[in-house]
Amino acid sequence: MNNEQKLLNKIIDRILIYGIRPLILVVTIILIGILILSIGISKSSMSMILISSIIILIGAILAIGFASTTVVKKKSVSHAPQNMIGQIGEAKSNIKPHSDGVVLVASELWSASSNSDEEIREGDKIIVTGHDGVKLIVKREETPSERRLLPAHDRGQVSFILIVITPKIKYRSHSRPSGYEGNSN
Repeated sequence: MNNEQKLLNKIIDRILIYGIRPLILVVTIILIGILILSIGISKSSMSMILISSIIILIGAILAIGFASTTVVKKKSVSHAPQNMIGQIGEAKSNIKPHSDGVVLVASELWSASSNSDEEIREGDKIIVTGHDGVKLIVKREETPSERRLLPAHDRGQVSFILIVITPKIKYRSHSRPSGYEGNSN
C-alpha cells in the first residue's frame, strides 16, 4: 500500500469515527482564508492578507490536529462460557438450589444455575464450575475458614506435597532425644 492510499485510508477512518462535520469545518475555514487572501491580494490590502493568513493558519492547525489524533477502536469484550470455568464472580440475584439466577463474572452479567444443595444469596462470591450452553453453572465460593475444613481434592484443587530438606543436626550434649540416630561424635 503506497503513501497516498494510507493517507486516504487515514482520512476515511477519521470521517467514519468523528463524522464528516470536522472535515467540512476545516475545509471551510481554509477556503474562507484563501478567498479573503485572494481579495486582499487583488486590493493590495495588508490587513486582509494578514487576516486571511491567520485564518489559513488556524485551518492548517485544525487539519493537523484532526489528522494526528490517535484512533482507538474499542472492541466489545465477549467471553466464551467455556473460558469462564474457574473464574470468581458475584451473585446478582438469589440462586436457590438447582435453580437459575444472574451472576457477574469478568465484568459481564451471565445467566447462571446452581447444582449445589445450598442457596446462593445476592452479593455472595461465586465460582464458575461449568456451563450449559451459554448458561454458567456456579457454586458459592468457600470462605478461607471453610476451605481449611475440606481436603484439597474436594475443592477441585490440585494437591501437592512440600518436601523440606533440613540439615542433619549434631547435638553436643550427652543427652539425646529419644529415637535420635545421629553420629555419636
